[in-house]
Amino acid sequence: MQVDFAGTLIPWKDVDTGEENQAQIFVSLLGYSSYTFVCAVNSQKVRDFIDAHTQAFKFYGGIPESVLIDNLKAGVIKPGVDPVINTDFEKYSEYMGFVVLSTRPRKPKDKAAVENAVRFISRWITAKLLERTFFSIEEINKAIQELLPELNNRKMRGIDKSRFMLFEEAEKEKLKPAPSRPYQHFEYMPSQQVPKDYHIKVFGHWYSVPYQLVSERVDARASKECIEISHMNKLRAVHPRCDDMGGMTTDKAHMAPNHRAYLDQGLSSFSRWAEDIGPAALRVVQAQYEGKREHSAIANKACSGLKSLAKSYDKREFEAACARAVSISSPTLKSVKSILRTGLFKFESGDSTVQIPLPLHENVRGSSYYQAGGAL
Repeated sequence: MQVDFAGTLIPWKDVDTGEENQAQIFVSLLGYSSYTFVCAVNSQKVRDFIDAHTQAFKFYGGIPESVLIDNLKAGVIKPGVDPVINTDFEKYSEYMGFVVLSTRPRKPKDKAAVENAVRFISRWITAKLLERTFFSIEEINKAIQELLPELNNRKMRGIDKSRFMLFEEAEKEKLKPAPSRPYQHFEYMPSQQVPKDYHIKVFGHWYSVPYQLVSERVDARASKECIEISHMNKLRAVHPRCDDMGGMTTDKAHMAPNHRAYLDQGLSSFSRWAEDIGPAALRVVQAQYEGKREHSAIANKACSGLKSLAKSYDKREFEAACARAVSISSPTLKSVKSILRTGLFKFESGDSTVQIPLPLHENVRGSSYYQAGGAL
């Protein structure tokens, strides 16, 4: 199989961001029949280069013995007599079971067939696509697959057979079956030291590792679907990939016991506790989280104080104190504690204050003393 990228790019517009983009057009063909595959990808980077090959193998229904590539960086790091193949692409070729061949620098005749195919693609497909407006790579690929059969089923001069006919006759049965499991392309991150919060940064997102690895150096690699983190060549963590920049993904199993216990605290856990006491206690707990996150540290601290305070009192007393705090619009830990300490929970919230008359005593001066101007 020979592969190349067409020189003409296909524009498309992201409807969500309004951003203008350019799709790269990947072209491959089989050496004998010139049976051609075309697809659009985001770039010529190694991830998209590998994805394009995978799509081509699926189109042909198997794997060829070898793939002849141009000297782009996604395939060849250093061209020459003894070329250095891109490590990621080499791993892909080993997994899929084909040999990577590269052309000599500035020798287009080394892959003349695919060079001619690119010219055909420009005439039969690319020119037609440029007349249309696209809003995604998927739309472009759908349009390509509608046009491609016309090229492959067209009879070639001097042969009176189409590319597809030659492929069916001579090449299809010679292709090797693809591996049963699809290849996962990984991008490898530089080794990094695990900080005290046992989360490492991969493409702008933070992922947890076992807390025992704090201060150790770990290696991470990323595929489209997941993040794998290893320590001393042993896999220690796997997370679904997340593109939330600055966000954090935490596996509870990675947390220290005290951190795990703290994570379990929150509105839902304290609400379950308060429901067992009564509706007023539940209302006081809910009041601590109003305007705050479900796991707010401030609210958690206040509810922990309420829970600790409740241990020193009967459930009915604590519920009555909470009811009193709610009735005076002060559902706080401080208010509940004060109500319990002073015994105000024993009075109904509607009770009015009663002035108790002072007992008679020689040192207590009555109103007559002041009416006389303070004279005895």
